[in-house]
Amino acid sequence: MRWVDIPYEEIDNKFVIRNVEWPQRCPCCGQDHESEFYDFGTRVVKSTTLYSNTSKSETYYPVGFTAPYCTDCKRHSSTVNKTIYVYITGFFLWAAVGWLIFINGLAYETLGMLIFLFSAALIGGGCYLISRSVINIFSKSRMKPTCSNHDYAVSAFHRNPNIRIQFFSDEYAGDFGRINNLPIYMPVEET
Repeated sequence: MRWVDIPYEEIDNKFVIRNVEWPQRCPCCGQDHESEFYDFGTRVVKSTTLYSNTSKSETYYPVGFTAPYCTDCKRHSSTVNKTIYVYITGFFLWAAVGWLIFINGLAYETLGMLIFLFSAALIGGGCYLISRSVINIFSKSRMKPTCSNHDYAVSAFHRNPNIRIQFFSDEYAGDFGRINNLPIYMPVEET
């Protein structure tokens, strides 16, 4: 894993960042991107206003990028983002168990409450294991041998005073850095 930091400035209440060029291939598999693109980004917080100990509002600059990304890699990456449906199903299953316990009048007994809490832990753990299985079965089975990650292989983060673009493909990160004349960084444990 490598990353590239892109410096930005705030001039007259406007966010200014240099334009970047992308190597014209998929950052995940390294093959032709077939005129497909992946839109991603981050935000740079401009100011934070605290209203009380529990609420705040932020104003921020949205920062977006459009990277070339092939259809096959978009397909296996989007599976990872759809695992939330497993958790939603688990929540409704947990609510159904709670409803059954309350209907039967066990809620007022200690045993009923213990069953309710145990079912919550069991269903929550089950949902986590099922979501991991969904990722393994659907996402990893769709990967090409040259893919660098089962999730999206490029992401952006705000690291003051830079926007950090993180790559799972070291080769793609190197090409991106060379094209844009930016230094490439790596985690400390890899050096």
